[in-house]
Amino acid sequence: MNADQVKIYDASPEVLKPLLGTRLQDSVMVINDIISGIASNTKSYFFLDAYPYLTWFENPTNISLDFPFFEDVNQTYNDIGSGLIYTNLLD
Repeated sequence: MNADQVKIYDASPEVLKPLLGTRLQDSVMVINDIISGIASNTKSYFFLDAYPYLTWFENPTNISLDFPFFEDVNQTYNDIGSGLIYTNLLD
């Protein structure tokens, strides 16, 4: 692979398993194609961690869109498994 080609690296392939067979998987593929084209044409890098948005995607009724867009500073999400408290979907 040449240095000017787009390289995609995921630290843990396990994080994408929840997407298999969902509408979100199709969306990710379309977005990936667009971003790959832009990055290839501009010879630059682009990184986006979409995994945190699965929380909202799987539970849109109980998680307001204000949370991912940093509009609601008083809302938090408590991850029972890790004990971590998130103040937005990019934490």
